[in-house]
Amino acid sequence: GCSGLTSLTIPSGVTSIGNYAFAGCSGLTSLILPSSVTWIGDEAFRGCSSLTSIYAYLEKIPKLGSNVFTGCNAKNCILYVPTGTLDDYLVSDFGYFENIVDDIKTLKLDEAGTLPDRIGENQKRLITNLKIVGKINGTDLKFIREMAGRDFNGEKTDGKLSILDLSEAKIVAGGSAYVLYYGDNKYTSNDKLGDYAFADCTGLTSLTLPSGVTSIGDRAFRGCSGLTSLTIPSSVTSIGEGVFYGCSGLTSLTIPSGVTSISNFAFEGCSGLTSLTIPSSVNSIGGEAFHGCSGLTSLTIPSGVTWIGFYVFAGCSGLTSLTIPSGVTSIDNGAFYCCSGLTSLTIPSSVTSIGSAAFYGCSGLTSLTIPSSVTSIGEQTFSGCSGLISLTIPSGVTSIGNYAFTGCSGLTSLTIPSGVTLIGNQTFYGCSGLTSLTIPSGVTSIGYQTFYGCSGLTSLTIPSSVTSIGNWAFDDCSGLTSIYVYPENLPELGTGIFNGCDAKNCTVYVPKGTYDAYKSSEFGYFEKIVDGINKDGLLTTQVTIKLDEAGTLPDRIGENQKNLITNLKIVGKINGTDLKFIREMAGRDFYMEKTDGKLSILDLSEAKIVAGGDAYVRYSDNQYTSNDKLGDYVFYDCSGLTSLTIPSSVTSIGRYAFLGCSGLTSLTILSGVTSIGRGTFYGCSGLTSLTIPSGVTSIGNDAFGGCSGLTSLTIPSSVTSIGGGTFSGCSGLTSLTIPSGVTSIGNFAFEDCSGLTSLAIPSGVTSIGGAAFQDCSGLTSLTIPSGVTSIGWFAFSGCSGLTSLTIPSSVTSIRDGAFTGCSGLTSLTIPSGVTAIGKEAFYGCSGLTSIYVYPENLPELGTDIFNGCDAKNCTVYVPKGTYDAYKSSEFGYFEKIVEFDASGIDKVTTSTNAKEVSRYSANGQRLSSPAKGLNIVKYSDGSVKKVVVQ
Repeated sequence: GCSGLTSLTIPSGVTSIGNYAFAGCSGLTSLILPSSVTWIGDEAFRGCSSLTSIYAYLEKIPKLGSNVFTGCNAKNCILYVPTGTLDDYLVSDFGYFENIVDDIKTLKLDEAGTLPDRIGENQKRLITNLKIVGKINGTDLKFIREMAGRDFNGEKTDGKLSILDLSEAKIVAGGSAYVLYYGDNKYTSNDKLGDYAFADCTGLTSLTLPSGVTSIGDRAFRGCSGLTSLTIPSSVTSIGEGVFYGCSGLTSLTIPSGVTSISNFAFEGCSGLTSLTIPSSVNSIGGEAFHGCSGLTSLTIPSGVTWIGFYVFAGCSGLTSLTIPSGVTSIDNGAFYCCSGLTSLTIPSSVTSIGSAAFYGCSGLTSLTIPSSVTSIGEQTFSGCSGLISLTIPSGVTSIGNYAFTGCSGLTSLTIPSGVTLIGNQTFYGCSGLTSLTIPSGVTSIGYQTFYGCSGLTSLTIPSSVTSIGNWAFDDCSGLTSIYVYPENLPELGTGIFNGCDAKNCTVYVPKGTYDAYKSSEFGYFEKIVDGINKDGLLTTQVTIKLDEAGTLPDRIGENQKNLITNLKIVGKINGTDLKFIREMAGRDFYMEKTDGKLSILDLSEAKIVAGGDAYVRYSDNQYTSNDKLGDYVFYDCSGLTSLTIPSSVTSIGRYAFLGCSGLTSLTILSGVTSIGRGTFYGCSGLTSLTIPSGVTSIGNDAFGGCSGLTSLTIPSSVTSIGGGTFSGCSGLTSLTIPSGVTSIGNFAFEDCSGLTSLAIPSGVTSIGGAAFQDCSGLTSLTIPSGVTSIGWFAFSGCSGLTSLTIPSSVTSIRDGAFTGCSGLTSLTIPSGVTAIGKEAFYGCSGLTSIYVYPENLPELGTDIFNGCDAKNCTVYVPKGTYDAYKSSEFGYFEKIVEFDASGIDKVTTSTNAKEVSRYSANGQRLSSPAKGLNIVKYSDGSVKKVVVQ
């Protein structure tokens, strides 16, 4: 049932073939039966329907079971039998076959050197199938070569021998030389197939070697292009150089398990070889051993191999994958030269050396990792690897040879290790896919045509260490838009360095004070040269990058420049990949760790944020971009940024977008923004002014919390609510206008705005949150709008500068700690509608001298409401008939409680045009001006109103 088996040679020692042994081997086309077989079992070859030739070396017909060849092609299969045995075969069960040819010549030699006499000159050129039994020496091999088409001098003969069976022969020393090669006669040795034994015998198709042979000499089968079947006995332990060189007809071969080394050129040019088994005993594979074996698709290198020789697999274009054993320490020159089919290869960590042209022309390779133990990359190592898109060069590499990456057009980015000091000639010639490349700061020389044709490069940095640049080094780098040049002394320059670059649109940045030197050199090819690099190597002049595609900023700037640009403008679309890179430039990476980035000024006015790319920061979860939104945490903790202009297309700013940007002193928000998220500018202590666009309708909680440097701010009229903590900690604010449309002020909204001296709360406000104005110690007066019904907990706590306060009649509740620590207040009026006063509501109001209480029903009172007030000198005025109730309550804290007539107050109305006519005290005495306490005022319309003056 082994249907894939195509050729079968039964070893010469086999005497019995069992029942059904090869039944159903439908792919078998050729069969060799040795003379030792005496019995073939039932149906042994039943169904071998593809057999076209059977070579039976059986001079004595063996015993046959039943139906041995049933199902074989009786008409088209030719049975070759020993000369003189035809009649015997015809009357046996072998007579099943219609075509039986007595063509196999079996000669038994009693003495070595007698083969020429046994066959004779007449038969020498007629025999096609020969088996020799007995000893043979040089004389016999010389004659066999003539039979197989080549004479002693390597010239062609008329010999037709194609099948040779030496399985029962024994090679011995002696006789004449069997061949002359390069002036050297070759002689036989005991049990050794000598050098060039069958060299150039192109007519040989099948060969079985003597079972006792222990070694095969150099180039023994060189040029045997017709050889399709070769049996090497298990006794062989040594195979010489170039043994199978040019054996292009061989498709499969098994190397015996005793062989320990495969010599140089062993299988070179065996282009038909598709299957090869190398035994585990092999520990050495020589140079060019498999050179040109283009038919090989897979191969297992034994684990004991420690060295991959020069050009070992060169031209093995059919190989798609290969595993290099972990013990290999060296890959020699050209080891995988032009292995164009190779798509995957793992280089073990044990490798310390990779030779020149080792992967030359491996166009199928897409990625490769070079182990960290490698310290040098030789000439042409990856030249022509056009499919390579990813390659990691280990940090320990110190030299890269000429032409190392020539033609690697698929490479898009590559980092050259910092230890490299020399980049050779044409190293990156034709790497048109490269968009980003970092030249290390230690490089002193850039060679001839090093980057010729790198048309994908958009940005280039030449480090300060460079002292020479070769001819045409950057010729045809047509994509370059910016070149950063750091040498303060003009390097030695070749000719045509920038031929084919965009002279008009590429900007060259050079050190300050070097403009003239660079302008008059090869760099003068470019129209725009800017001397903007300072002594610290930082680029202080604005760099403008125009992006044709989102996500390409890292390639356009590169790793070298990432930490050196201080002023950047971006034009075009940007996504998460770009913002992640900008964060790194601005001092913070994806995980919010510090970087060496120095970016301080960023202009995104002509940029457009789009969805896509990588996450730009990790905060709880990965954060990604959305169209026209400045996302959450986008510049979180980028404290080095001092100036930022937001894209004009942005409509919303996410949560904590600028949290911790303490260095930001200038920020431009363009008119398209309608929403500012929670904590957006929290901790931006360096901001002194900010204009919020008129279209903003929503400002999130804590939006400006901790912006202690802000001195003024205009909130647009479209805003209707001020969230919790919105301006908390804005201690530098001295003035602020709250829009008339605002109806609620959240908790902690203006907490610790100690610089504010006055604030107008719009009449439409109906809710003031807890601690809304806590510690606004600079406020001196405040009017609470008439629509407010409740004053939140600690709403004005710590407002020590407050001397005047109007609580509207609409207020029904004053919550815990509402005016705690308002030590500047001297007079207080509690409106008649108040039904509850929380604990410690006026705790520490030590400046109070009078309190007017209008509720006729004692409100629900918390504890310690007036602790810290002046109990002795402050007078409390309560409605007539309520003295006892108030005296026995928290108000009893004060020594002086006085009843007064509270009726009419706040209930009498006057016309809007009425004027005051006269004023009287509570006891009827006329007053020339308002006096503290209860005043009775008469108006021109005849109305009278009781007014409390504080």
